[in-house]
Amino acid sequence: MKKTILLFMASFFATVVFGQTGSNEILKFITKEKTSKAVILDQVKDLKFTSFKMEEFTFDITEVQTDKILIDVAQPENCVKYYILISPEELTGTEGEIRKKIIEQYNIVQTAPYYAWIQGLTEATTYYFYVLGVDSDGIPCAMTKKEAKTLAKATDEFKIEISNVASADGSLVVTPKDASMTYYPFIVTKEDYNTMIQRYTNVQKADTEYWTYLAEQMGVELKELLPNLLRTGKLETTLKELKGADLTPETEYVVYCYGVTPEGTFTTEPYMEEFKTTAAEVSNNNIQVTIDNVYHDGVDVTVKTTTADKYVLNIQSKRVWERELQNAEDDKVKAATSIVSTLSFYGGLESSIFSGDFKGKVPTGQSDTDCVLLVFGYDGGITTDIQAIEFHTNPE
Repeated sequence: MKKTILLFMASFFATVVFGQTGSNEILKFITKEKTSKAVILDQVKDLKFTSFKMEEFTFDITEVQTDKILIDVAQPENCVKYYILISPEELTGTEGEIRKKIIEQYNIVQTAPYYAWIQGLTEATTYYFYVLGVDSDGIPCAMTKKEAKTLAKATDEFKIEISNVASADGSLVVTPKDASMTYYPFIVTKEDYNTMIQRYTNVQKADTEYWTYLAEQMGVELKELLPNLLRTGKLETTLKELKGADLTPETEYVVYCYGVTPEGTFTTEPYMEEFKTTAAEVSNNNIQVTIDNVYHDGVDVTVKTTTADKYVLNIQSKRVWERELQNAEDDKVKAATSIVSTLSFYGGLESSIFSGDFKGKVPTGQSDTDCVLLVFGYDGGITTDIQAIEFHTNPE
């Protein structure tokens, strides 16, 4: 448009202006968009011919929540300022009419890059973002349009029910309002949940980082992994099954979920429910252990018990046990709980749990090493005193 106006000025100036000598003549330009520009003819010193190309802004919508959207706008070099219009209604009309509406109805005007939250929005609503830049002559030089839909409130989309909470498990039912919605449920300690919020501002960002890491470790694309992590329909399970391990007694947890498509687009905000596990019930099982034989890869033991309550038999290197004690400030229960969590995470806990008398071999993969045989009652938590019997494995 700028080039068209200037060419017209050149023609008109040549045919009209040179024939006028008075100072009371005005040359007025009226554009197709019905805007006008007037100049006094004897004030015109020269005409400058330029051309331009309408550019696009580098404009990203970086985060979407229920009532706000985070935008990041980079300013093109040839634009001295730009207008931002945010509207729940899409603008209609010609390109020129849309430019005019942006200038008339803009919400924000900027002369520098802009990174900020657009707040006060309505949940589950599509918003249209229009950015129009102008150059030093006031001529439009760049324009971009984006759209984004705010998230629906999860309280309207999910019902989370937690019941029968014990020291290491409980019952869980997650019911989405829309049975066809794909969603992601998870459970973490409240301490870990707060850490996720502090580091990433929300659990969705934290989970995205976790999914990306998993995908990289598995050598697949995130879009290939994500569908395997999502659920549809009503979920009836246990807290232990969702976590993939026993819960820790007397610990606060958060179960959360949110809608997300297999492509990774979030469709609701996170919804959470908190609970606290109970203390592990103390066992009166009197566990007596004798090491009968020592090998390079384990020991033969004899275990005598007074009840059928479950207990753990596990070998750790003395170095690992002392490190756990140091981290737990010599609290044996905390140190043993940490080892149980590690065993549970790597799938070795079930093979370390026994009930009743036992006579047999407890294996280890550490030859010629100072070790400890750990023995303690366990039912989702430590239920008896902890025995740590030291020995040294034979060389191979």
